[in-house]
Amino acid sequence: MDDNAAAKKIYNASVEGERRIGQCLTDKASEWFRNNKEEYFSFRTESEHNWKLKFIDITKEIID
Repeated sequence: MDDNAAAKKIYNASVEGERRIGQCLTDKASEWFRNNKEEYFSFRTESEHNWKLKFIDITKEIID
């Protein structure tokens, strides 16, 4: 396999890996939202600063 073919194969694998990771995070986020709608809407009405902090916490929870 020449260098161009190898590079293309590595690139395609990385794109596919990113797509799968993105889909996994989307699935986890959707599941979290289904299970925590009330919490989401209750903190969303708080101050914007508190909402951003809570969003960061939720994002960490989804990723973990």
